[in-house]
Amino acid sequence: IGKAAVVREGDDVTLVSYGAMLPLCTAAAEAAEKANISCEVIDLRTINPWDRATVLDSVRKTGRAVIVNEAPLTGGFASEVSATIAEHAIEYLEAPVKRVTGYDPPFPYTLENLYMPNGNKVLFCTGGFWALSTEAMRVCGIPDAELGHTGGDVMIGEQLYRFLGNSGETED
Repeated sequence: IGKAAVVREGDDVTLVSYGAMLPLCTAAAEAAEKANISCEVIDLRTINPWDRATVLDSVRKTGRAVIVNEAPLTGGFASEVSATIAEHAIEYLEAPVKRVTGYDPPFPYTLENLYMPNGNKVLFCTGGFWALSTEAMRVCGIPDAELGHTGGDVMIGEQLYRFLGNSGETED
């Protein structure tokens, strides 16, 4: 309890998750390898207490973080992790912290597949740090149907890249 596990070593971006979202992060990290993006995957295991040191050490190493959980964007645990990174490792960040989460408004269970984060959303967010094109996302295994869906603060599609001037950064 209170000790995270580094499930996969990486150098480019830290993926932080726990529970049911962990396999999605692992799959996204494997797919990101096709685009030469090395993801470190951290399994928090518990969220109270949670292992701040392991997360902060990883973010200091990679300079980027994506936090993935099923909770809504507002008030979810991803916000706590993001705030901790901002308070204790902001000088190491090369890009804003990203969160892949569920949506804030209530969702009917029949649309759960649209609500829940999935590996493709994690992969897209991870690739977004490098402003990968839609074609590059396809090479990584994101199907066309997924390129138009989003969760949390992750926006998917080439329109975002054009809007951001291909920088891959968003304003919070």
